[in-house]
Amino acid sequence: MIVLDIETSGVNSGENGIWQIGAFDIENPNNCFLEEARIDESDSIQEEALLVTGKSREELLDKNKQSQKDLLVKFFGWCKNVNIKNCLCQNPQFDLGFCNIKSKEIWARIAFSP
Repeated sequence: MIVLDIETSGVNSGENGIWQIGAFDIENPNNCFLEEARIDESDSIQEEALLVTGKSREELLDKNKQSQKDLLVKFFGWCKNVNIKNCLCQNPQFDLGFCNIKSKEIWARIAFSP
């Protein structure tokens, strides 16, 4: 069973981006996932998110960090090795919903790019 928490640049999954995913497997607490990414330039950054996370705009847009696409691909790859795929979250509609919507956006960009 996966305990999941994500950090984002705001609360609107259609406008904001995911910059961190943290998770661990309850059956194997040493099996952890914690990685950061840059948000896309098209994603907005809410001032409230910066205050909550203590991050700056520059940190969220850091070109040296992996893309959100790479972050999500790595996270879903990590999930493959967890026996029970149920997720525990403080706010599952937010965390799982955000991951779902961002994954669909990224897939649409890949599938329909020239």
